[in-house]
Amino acid sequence: SKFLKQLVCLHLFNSLFSINQSKKIEKQISKDETSATYNIYDEDHTLGNALRYVLSKDKEVVLTGYTIPHPAENKLNLRIQTKNYPTNEVLHSALDELTEMCQHILDTFSEEVDNYNKNSISNNMN
Repeated sequence: SKFLKQLVCLHLFNSLFSINQSKKIEKQISKDETSATYNIYDEDHTLGNALRYVLSKDKEVVLTGYTIPHPAENKLNLRIQTKNYPTNEVLHSALDELTEMCQHILDTFSEEVDNYNKNSISNNMN
């Protein structure tokens, strides 16, 4: 279970920050800190839709959405607009919340697998 937690955290970290030091995420220049578009490389609808969902639940977020510019282009554009809160902080918070959600799913799955295995062993003994 501890190994799985470490694996999830490592995957989420690596999904945004490449080990080979190439840029995985970059913020496009914006006029103020309450509106920004982020280019996230080597990601697809899986992360885009999950981030859009988590960001849309934040009361500070006025608008959020994402696009995949072209199927041949390995890039996700994430747009965030907030009331009076820096987009960097909102994005960081959303990533933390998404990590917690993934961890909860992983913990629940692991617990159910353990329960199934225990029940399977006890049923085979009877």
